Amino acid sequence: MGMPKFFFDKIDMTQGQICLHGEDEKHIKTVLRAKEGEELTLCDGEGMDYQCRISSLTDGVQLEILSKAPCETEPKTKITLYQGLPKADKMELIIQKCVELGVERIVAVSTERAIVKLDKKEGKKLERWQKIAEAAAKQSGRGKIPEIGGQVLKFKGSSLKDLISLKPIRGLKILNTWMPLQRQKGWMARLSLMSGKKRWGCANL
Repeated sequence: MGMPKFFFDKIDMTQGQICLHGEDEKHIKTVLRAKEGEELTLCDGEGMDYQCRISSLTDGVQLEILSKAPCETEPKTKITLYQGLPKADKMELIIQKCVELGVERIVAVSTERAIVKLDKKEGKKLERWQKIAEAAAKQSGRGKIPEIGGQVLKFKGSSLKDLISLKPIRGLKILNTWMPLQRQKGWMARLSLMSGKKRWGCANL
């Protein structure tokens, strides 16, 4: 497995230098045990990679920018996943693997027959899921940190079009649907979505 990528905020970049603090600083110093003169790849979260050399480890991690280039790992097709809430901690694994596969955005959906109900835990769950997405993006060399929807979408009613009325993405359209398939417990349906020419999504309901 290659060296993880680190994301930075552009406000931390001045005159050809980038300074990292917090969790990234701790990881570089205590986990990677990096030394001055070693090189790391940083990303601005907008698809641009920066090849850098560690110039100082005294106050944070000071890095000198050597070069920059567009990230080659970001897929051209932008995918949004609408994921029904699964049991236990399966959502964390789903987020991790989808980020590694190149999904751009993940929206959690609470369906009418879902067993899992977040209620007051929603805020903390979304915050944790976003951190998992960031960690997976770093480890897999992504050029962007995929966004976890700002809220859990509530889906109720008998029509799949109810989901569209929530308008999570501007210009969302139904491409095709599969009729509900009855199982031993509840119902299952699948919905394919499109916004624009390249933004695709799939919802398992």
